[in-house]
Amino acid sequence: MVPSVNGATPRPKVAVVTAVYNGERWLEQALASVRRQSLQDFEFVIVDDGSTDRTSEIVRAFAAQDARVRTYRHVENRGPSAARNLGLAITAAEYVAALDADDLMAPRRLELQAEFLDSHPSVGVAGCQILEIDAAGKAQRMLRSPTNARLASWSVLFQTPVLNSAAMFRSSALRAAGGYSEAAHLVEDYELMARLLKVTEIVALPDCLCAYRRHEGQLSSGLHREGQGARLAVLVHAILRDRLGRAVTLADAAKLYAAARGGVLMDEASVFRIIELLDRLLAREQAIGIVEDGDLRTITMDCAARLLVVGWRHRLLFRTAGRAAIRRSLELDPESRHRPVTRERITGRPFGLVQWPQ
Repeated sequence: MVPSVNGATPRPKVAVVTAVYNGERWLEQALASVRRQSLQDFEFVIVDDGSTDRTSEIVRAFAAQDARVRTYRHVENRGPSAARNLGLAITAAEYVAALDADDLMAPRRLELQAEFLDSHPSVGVAGCQILEIDAAGKAQRMLRSPTNARLASWSVLFQTPVLNSAAMFRSSALRAAGGYSEAAHLVEDYELMARLLKVTEIVALPDCLCAYRRHEGQLSSGLHREGQGARLAVLVHAILRDRLGRAVTLADAAKLYAAARGGVLMDEASVFRIIELLDRLLAREQAIGIVEDGDLRTITMDCAARLLVVGWRHRLLFRTAGRAAIRRSLELDPESRHRPVTRERITGRPFGLVQWPQ
């Protein structure tokens, strides 16, 4: 939970919050990307979560050069949620931009996201498109985030609508949602976005404003995926039951999350079950109807793309079910197989890689 702060002195409208634990390898790059922002009127809260490497030294040196920086340290490591919640409690800013210590901000990120929240009062989280980079900083692929609230609500079944390092929050929305959950270990970002969708809208800007670094040491790496997968299944199961009723099982949730992201299932009945679940989820959206121009069409295209991925992955292993998924995909969107996002999901190769904005 995010504690309230009483009697805080006036602060800039925007704050950046970074929680870091043993982040010496890339921390200086992350901090430098914040300093290069076009919007210069912000405060920067850095919480060292009990690091045992050179993190504290790097943070102290950075803070000594910039009066906008406020630093805090946990004596012992308490985890990312506790550290982020401390940062949120410290700042009185209206908007809070998150940045993990191994990621980067594009120079106009704070400016553009703050302008967007200013002009869209119903939106509580502004995200952006993301460039995935490797440990050496080399561009790998684009990570696409939903650019309207309806698609964000749909996509939460398959991915977090906005990555933590790409998010600028309204502080009021964060407090209404209860902040980061310390119980949601390994899925804290995803779980927070799911709760935020119940109290506000989430929209990503079309601009690429964040670089997300993929490396072996992070909590979302292969070292932690087994435990993460079980927690993700529980999270997706709760969302599915809210939308489709109590008959949806935890196994359904795990299979849907895996298959819709390109995973291979172990039996043909499971493939047919995924087709059924995606059809029911789409029917629910169709019953709601059009809220914004083009939103239902975008969801239908996304559903078709996921069905095509399911069918392609299983076309040889389970021929009948694989063909059924492909056939249903093309019924929903005859151009599905030609769309770049579908081709990228099927091949696993990046399509239309953009350059990092300078």
